[in-house]
Parts: sequence; structure tokens; C-alpha cells
Amino acid sequence: MKKQFTVIALASALFLSSAGGAMAASAPKPIQVTLNGQALKFEVQPTSINSTTFVEFRSLFAALGYEIDYAAKTKTIHAVSDEHEIEMSLGADVAFVDGESVPVNGQLVAKDGRTLVGVRFIATLSGKSVNWDSSSRTVVIADKGPTAAEKAAVLDFLSRSEKVFNSATATSDDVLALVTSDSPLRDALVKSLAEEQSKSLQTKTSYHDASIEQYSSTEAVLYAVQDTAKTGGDDYFFDESTEVVFTLHPNAQGQWLLYDMEYLSTEYTADGSLIDKTVAVPDADKTAIDALLAKQLDALNKEDMAAYKATFASTDGLDDYFDEIQSGYDDYDQSFANEKTGIVYYNGSDKAVAIRSIIVEDLEDGYKTRFYEGNYLVKKDGKWLFDGSEYIFDIQTIEE
Repeated sequence: MKKQFTVIALASALFLSSAGGAMAASAPKPIQVTLNGQALKFEVQPTSINSTTFVEFRSLFAALGYEIDYAAKTKTIHAVSDEHEIEMSLGADVAFVDGESVPVNGQLVAKDGRTLVGVRFIATLSGKSVNWDSSSRTVVIADKGPTAAEKAAVLDFLSRSEKVFNSATATSDDVLALVTSDSPLRDALVKSLAEEQSKSLQTKTSYHDASIEQYSSTEAVLYAVQDTAKTGGDDYFFDESTEVVFTLHPNAQGQWLLYDMEYLSTEYTADGSLIDKTVAVPDADKTAIDALLAKQLDALNKEDMAAYKATFASTDGLDDYFDEIQSGYDDYDQSFANEKTGIVYYNGSDKAVAIRSIIVEDLEDGYKTRFYEGNYLVKKDGKWLFDGSEYIFDIQTIEE
């Protein structure tokens, strides 16, 4: 009898354990859908039907970049994006994708008064990769990366750019041939090219650390570091390394051209030794330039914005720069001391470049920094002034 009780007790325990497991299984985690790492929101909770995840169609199509027309009477969806066109109707055997028929296989259903679509079906038709993360019950949608051939075609833009920019015989038309006809940059490029051609300066441009950040058949976003170094000419140039993001669009021949671009940051690659590469300057001009540099530092220390602006040949276009100087006055209590000055360029009459090493001390905590600053100077009506170009490089912390 005791043995029978033990068996019954064990059976009861197994039953309760099984029932508990059944209860736990009846309340699984909600299904989630992400697109490029961002969780998508739907009017109704995603649901699983025959092991396939279905979602409310409007939110999914909108997240994938489609504009939608929906005929409620026939339950027909017509969705159009920059890359694809999809038309599908409830009860139909096929959908039409970019003009081609594709079997629907039950991927459009009606449930509780809602029209639902299969996530994998629609995302795949839209050129996305789709995976299922069972541990988090998440449908993971992501943009597909370009193939090796597509990547090479995008990166070819940099090779073509280097060839044009580094050619001694390149014309404005050669440069504009790299740019789409509808680019918002064309007018500014034409103006910039005219200004560059008026200067006696030759530079070499090269690109490295390139990566494709986004890709589709109609647009690619390309990141690269652009190095520019002087190779010849009489004008002065601070060699630089700039992070650039290019937005490219293909032309009718499939060649990628520049539509837009953004400069993320620029680093001037000189070091402190540049200050010692001085050139000969007449004593009168050197004295006047030294006095100008001292006058500007004095204005900084006195926080006298009017006196600071008076050291510039023109203040046009410098409003943002002066706002930053004013913010420095408001936010910090600092002193500025000139450590060393070198004039590294002089054209013989009215243009010069001065390099300064300046010690900046935070008067609250005594923290000191040395930074090297380059400035273009112009002689206007017999008076040396700053032309508004400033280059900060080789910043050093001073340990005491």
C-alpha cells in the first residue's frame, strides 16, 4: 500500500510538473520585429500562424519605405517604394512584384477584421535579409550588403575621383562629370573650382579606410578618410585628413556619382615642428605681424569681443565662429599666453601665414594646454590683419 502511494504521489508530481510546463508554454514571449536593429511598432501584436509570423500590413510596408494604397472593398494592397512595387489581394494566388507574378502561398490573410501579411514574405520581396531569433522570439530584418561586384562599383567612385583631382590637366567638366545632374552641390562646386583654379597650388588627394554604410540599387552611402597634401605651387596649404560621408546615386549606365556629401571632422596633420620652418620677412612686416598677434591675444584675455573682431580684415561669414568665442568667454575662465611664433609663409607683399604655440590655462583648476595654431594674414591698406582662416593642430597637455 505504501509502495502504491509512492507511485501515485510520483505520478501526481509529474502531472503537476507537466501541467506547470503546459501553463508556461501557453504564455510565450510576445513576437517582436526589428529593422536594422530598431524595433517596429504595429497597431496589433504580431502573431504566428502555421509557424509563420504575420503582422498588420500598413506599419510593415511603411517601415520598409513604401507608400500604400489600400482598396478595402477588394482588400487589395498597392505599395510603391523607390525600388519596388508590390500589388496583392486577399484570396489571390499570386502577387505582382515589379511587374512579375509571385506565388502568394497564403501570405496575405484576414484575422479579427485586420489584413495581415507574412513578415518574411514581404521583407524578402523588398530585398531585405530575414532571420528568426528563437531565444527572443524576434524576426530580424536587415538591409542586405552589396555583393563583391556591387561594392567594387561603389568604391570605383573614389578611384575615379583620385584620378580627376590629381590630374594636372583636369577641367571643371571632368570634376562635374563625377556629380549627378540633380546634385544640390553643383553650383557650389563650380564656384569652388573657379576659386581653386585662380590659386597657384597643387595638391594630392587620396582615400583610405573606405566602407559602405548603406546600400540599395538607387543609393549608396560611402564613408572614407580623405587625405590632402600640398605637392607644389606658391600658395601655402595645411595638409589635412578629413572624414567624409558621400551619398552616391547611379546614372543610367550604372556608374555611381556624387549626389551629396558631409564632412564629419578634419585633422591637420602637421606637428609642432612646423613652427620652426620660418621664412625671411622684412623687419617692418615682422614687427607689425607680431603686434597683431599680441593684440588678438590681449583681446582674448580681456574678453573684449569688439577688440577681437577688429583684428580681422573682414567679419563677413564669421558669425558662428565669433559665437563660439563668446561662448568660451561665458563658460570658462582662461588665460592665453603666446609661447612662440613663426612666420612660415610670406608672398613678398601682402600675404603671410603665422604659426603660434599658445598656452591656455584654466584659472579655476590650473589645467594647462599647449596648442599650435596657424593663421592666414593679409595686408590691407598697409595694415596686417587676420583673414579669418584658423588651423588648430598638435594639441598637448602640459604636465606639471
